[in-house]
Amino acid sequence: MSLTEQIREVIIGPHPAAVATLDDNQPAVRFMVLTGFPDMTLVGATMKSSKKVEQLKKNPDTALSIWSGKEMSDPFVEIKAKGKI
Repeated sequence: MSLTEQIREVIIGPHPAAVATLDDNQPAVRFMVLTGFPDMTLVGATMKSSKKVEQLKKNPDTALSIWSGKEMSDPFVEIKAKGKI
């Protein structure tokens, strides 16, 4: 199985994810439910007035950690990306 296929197995569908943004150069981490798609796009929803939206508008750099969520030994994926509102 290719690396891309392994990543898709973890991220496709809705999953809890740790999402990190920067708040005045300090990391801010929160859990969100993100839905992954076969093209490896991740989508999550939040309130427009949330701090994370403000943080992503100032600096779109983000980091995500998505775990397949069953056993502690199950795979997870870490991603560095540009967030988009």
